[in-house]
Amino acid sequence: MDEAGRRRRARKALEALEQDNFHEDPHANLVPEKFRHATGGGPAE
Repeated sequence: MDEAGRRRRARKALEALEQDNFHEDPHANLVPEKFRHATGGGPAE
């Protein structure tokens, strides 16, 4: 693969990663099990 092909592939990979970061984190409101007893066991607010 030539240099231009490597750069194209790297740019496409970076763009794919950046697009993946635009969704909301489905686990953002989860509380780790080790903290559940201290916080009452519900989701973090």
